[in-house]
Amino acid sequence: MNGVFNFQKRKTSNDGTFVEMQLVKPLWLYLTLLIIIIGGNLIIRPVGDIYLLIPRMFLGLTFLVLFFLFFGMLTIRISATELTWSFGYLHYPRWRQPLSDIVQVELTKVNWLYGWGIRFTSEGRLYNAQGFSAVRITKRDGTKFRLGSADPQRLATFLQAHIVKPSGQ
Repeated sequence: MNGVFNFQKRKTSNDGTFVEMQLVKPLWLYLTLLIIIIGGNLIIRPVGDIYLLIPRMFLGLTFLVLFFLFFGMLTIRISATELTWSFGYLHYPRWRQPLSDIVQVELTKVNWLYGWGIRFTSEGRLYNAQGFSAVRITKRDGTKFRLGSADPQRLATFLQAHIVKPSGQ
């Protein structure tokens, strides 16, 4: 069964565009725990203290909603000319990489110490929403970055089919 914690959307449209969307699972867990804690506080607290609790609850929920809007999901798209990836439902921040600047794509694993989110690592930046599988992308200038993926083999295969190979290879 595909529940809220297993949400992944993968598709290839008729125009050849690749799209993968992954939820940042720990955020959903934090939201669930916060709702339980707030509900418990409402039940346990005396009525007089509730006026002190409401502004704190409002502030906490506002912060969490904003965090979800900006970091709740990782979306990876590949069109005919570029690779784009973004976090959140607002798709901001967003990064773009022309496919013509990509020279190598390879499967890799993410060390569990790096966790999820946007990380600066010894192998370049890591953009990861869940799991420990990723695709390492090497750009023409030699810099590398990694994109976490629920289906890294599919992502790597799609990228390799769309990157422009220099003549003579």
